[in-house]
Amino acid sequence: MNFIQHLLDAFAKMDREKLLKAYHVSLYISLFRIWNRNRFDNPIWVNRDELKTMSKIGSNNTYYKALKTLEDCGFIKYTPS
Repeated sequence: MNFIQHLLDAFAKMDREKLLKAYHVSLYISLFRIWNRNRFDNPIWVNRDELKTMSKIGSNNTYYKALKTLEDCGFIKYTPS
């Protein structure tokens, strides 16, 4: 896994996506950090509170909205527990 190239490709895709806001980028980077911590194993399991803290998202509503948008735009595959 070339994580630098992965991030560069993700950033380029984010630049083209009109729906994304700063909190989407922050959440994606936080998910990437957890994925990296888990040695790029798929799938990863995340703790909502940890992820919200890492991405500086205070609202559950914003968190779930951002997850849905990232999934709809093809950045992640989200399966609720």
